[in-house]
Amino acid sequence: MRRTAFIATALACAAGVGGALALSASGEEPRPAAAVPERTAALTDRPQTELPPLPAEHEAKVVEPVAGASGEAVEAAPEEQAPPLNAPKPEKAASASGDVHLGMTRAGAAAKTSFWRRHTG
Repeated sequence: MRRTAFIATALACAAGVGGALALSASGEEPRPAAAVPERTAALTDRPQTELPPLPAEHEAKVVEPVAGASGEAVEAAPEEQAPPLNAPKPEKAASASGDVHLGMTRAGAAAKTSFWRRHTG
């Protein structure tokens, strides 16, 4: 019974504190606007950029793209052929895979295990 009363009291206090924080952060009081500092340096004129002249015969070209078209003729993809069924069976591997280790080596696993055994309870 005491435990239930204590938990109910703690939850009520937490709800009251949360409500007080929510009300205090609601922003009802206006804050004064930040003062804008005045410029002390004068504005300088930027040099005018000179662009090269356009060609005399320049005309606008209207282009209306078509969805999926690249503008070049596309060759048809060659049909894929199935591998021959009467081909001889391979006698050895296609590539040498002698000392390829994709995972942790036994020595590395042992070192990791011994490290954790030394440093944990």
